[in-house]
Amino acid sequence: AGRTADAKDGFLYTVRLTTLICIGLSLFLIVFADPLMYLFTYSDEMADLHDGLTRVLRMYGFITLFAGLSETFSSVLQSLRKAMTATIMIIIRELVFIAMYWYASTISMEAIYHSMVAGMFLGLILMGVFAARAIMKMNTNCSQENISN
Repeated sequence: AGRTADAKDGFLYTVRLTTLICIGLSLFLIVFADPLMYLFTYSDEMADLHDGLTRVLRMYGFITLFAGLSETFSSVLQSLRKAMTATIMIIIRELVFIAMYWYASTISMEAIYHSMVAGMFLGLILMGVFAARAIMKMNTNCSQENISN
C-alpha cells in the first residue's frame, strides 16, 4: 500500500517482541534446566545422563534467541516476496551447520555444542542482514515511486 513507515515499524515491533519472548524462554530454560531434566532422568538407567542433558538444555536455552530472531527475519523476507532469498540463506546455514558438526565431531561432544551455538548465531546474522537490506530496499523503491507520482 506504499506505507513503508508502517512496515518498518511493524518489523521493529516484531523484533522487539520476539526478543523479549525469547529472552524470557531462554532464562526459563537456563534457570530451570536442572529440575526439568529430572523429569527425563529420574530412573536409575538415565541418572548418569542428567548432567550432560542439563548442559545441552542450557545450550538450547542460550540459542533460543538466535533461532527466534532468525525465523522472524525469514518471515520478513517471505512477506516481502523474497522467499527465494530466505530459502537460499537457510540452505547456506544448513550446509555450514553440516560442515561445523562434521569438524566438531572429530574433536568432542562439547565442540558439537559450541558449533551449534556458532551456527545459529551465523544464521541469525545472515538472515538479519538480508531482512534489513530488504526493508531498506522497499523503503527506497516506495520513496522513488512516490516522487515520480
